[in-house]
Amino acid sequence: MLTFFCDFDGTISKQDVIDTLLENYASRQWLEIEKLWNEGKITTRECLDAQMALITITEKELDDFLSKIEIDESFLMFVDFVKSNYNSKVYILSDGFKLFIEKILKPYGILSKIDGIYANDVRLINNKFQTFYNHSKPDCQLGVCKCSLVNSLKNNKSIYIGDGRSDFCVSQTTDFVFAKGKLFDFLKENKFKHFTKFSTFKDVINKIPYIKEVHNSCYFL
Repeated sequence: MLTFFCDFDGTISKQDVIDTLLENYASRQWLEIEKLWNEGKITTRECLDAQMALITITEKELDDFLSKIEIDESFLMFVDFVKSNYNSKVYILSDGFKLFIEKILKPYGILSKIDGIYANDVRLINNKFQTFYNHSKPDCQLGVCKCSLVNSLKNNKSIYIGDGRSDFCVSQTTDFVFAKGKLFDFLKENKFKHFTKFSTFKDVINKIPYIKEVHNSCYFL
């Protein structure tokens, strides 16, 4: 069976949810914290904890904010396509927050078709966030160890779809990668061969049938 793993922020959603939240509800100190993370001076968990602590928001404000986050609506077609044509499972692996992802996707009626959402947890208590990392590993810099999850969840062959830094490591563990943004640049610069570029999930749908012909290593389709 072919298993698909999808990043969320910037991949399924059109924007990075946490960055957009910080831009609207945090002081500009979040950018200094982001700079430390980009320079590798702090881990993702340290970055998230420090940035989320800057936010004060009510539950209504959070719900209103999340209701305005747009997704790539061809993701809905993609899920139906791979399930009906390849009997595939689809998982979301995100270093964002599961609560946000579920609230964003719920209006689209897609949650019951997703085989699992693995992300960090967050609670809003007295208008402040508390973060929890239930999928972390001691030797992983991320809040969610995507490599570990792929290894435990994949059934035979796997395809990863992503766009950012949190996808660098896991993209090297799957059989094929659809990449854009920083992930595409990383794979190209490091001369990996098991990837192709995409813009929307419509591109993924269109390219899947041809991967076998173009990339001999992808014999599993």
